Amino acid sequence: MHALIAHLCIALQERAHEQSAREQQRYMRDQFSFMGITMPVRRTIFRDAFKRHLITSTQELHELVCALWHMPERDFHYAACDLLCANKRWWSSETLDIVRYLIATKSWWDTVDTLAAHVVGPLVMLFPDQKRIMHAWIEHECLWIRRAAVIYQLKYKEKTDKQQLFHFAVSRAHEKDFFMRKAIGWALREYAKTSASCVYEFVIAHASILSPLSYREATKHLKKK
Repeated sequence: MHALIAHLCIALQERAHEQSAREQQRYMRDQFSFMGITMPVRRTIFRDAFKRHLITSTQELHELVCALWHMPERDFHYAACDLLCANKRWWSSETLDIVRYLIATKSWWDTVDTLAAHVVGPLVMLFPDQKRIMHAWIEHECLWIRRAAVIYQLKYKEKTDKQQLFHFAVSRAHEKDFFMRKAIGWALREYAKTSASCVYEFVIAHASILSPLSYREATKHLKKK
């Protein structure tokens, strides 16, 4: 076992709390096992472990992330996400393949949204050629990969490719799944903080095809203005 994973196993087990673990598991609809550790404590444990056991190569990063992902408790999946975010210096053009695997497996909004906004988004910014891959993701059979394609630009602000954002919103507007409808509204609402007029014009022009949820989310702050 890698020293970093061994460190995390010991540190997390020391702070494990059975009752809290049951509550966390219920909150996530009993899809994952938890150790009952609060996010602030968990993040402190992660930061300490990452400082003590520095990553030295892209290969090591990818292997560790996958190893953490195959651990049974959700806490280790969060560690994999944070490890990726903390080691941007070791990202490569192949990192997106690893992230796609993470998004498509053990999928739920907690890890998918983190990976989309904090890893996929910066990765595409770092490797612009990979932007075209998002056009494949938006048509992918996996809901969570499509959701990631819709929201990966959440942190882009003025660098947002609005044509792509609007195209993706229209292309998935017909979907009935809550998580896709929420993602469309969320992505539009976030971009509205940068360009309210563009989003306003878009939602008015496409009000007939946007779901009530997407429309409501997209216009939440526009209504206040």
